[in-house]
Amino acid sequence: MQIEMWRVLKILEIYSKFRDLSIPAKTAYKFSRLCDGLRNASTFYEEEMRKVISQYGAKNEDGSLKTTKDGGIQIEPELIKPVQEKFNELSYCEVYAPEIQFSIDELDGLGLSIGDFDIFLPFITE
Repeated sequence: MQIEMWRVLKILEIYSKFRDLSIPAKTAYKFSRLCDGLRNASTFYEEEMRKVISQYGAKNEDGSLKTTKDGGIQIEPELIKPVQEKFNELSYCEVYAPEIQFSIDELDGLGLSIGDFDIFLPFITE
């Protein structure tokens, strides 16, 4: 199954919220398998983001990246649009996801928000 990178990142974020909860074994197993299968895509995304930041980030005289007051990386104003385009390209690239399906009953007790539930739609069977 192919899904967009932004969905991978959201699934891993949701997984981190539920990682320490006591949930039925079958659901926990499926979540673990799904997230294990998505970690390579997440690692690829992080590596590509670092490349973009390294390429477009403003540099100090010593070659280190300039940071903003809030700890982010400073980007020169004329480069903001190309950086945003690269980030969007990465966020919407399609990656492989394991063929794991959840029934609605398996997700029932997790208290997922509507937004969280929408993220999992490709993995839900009725």
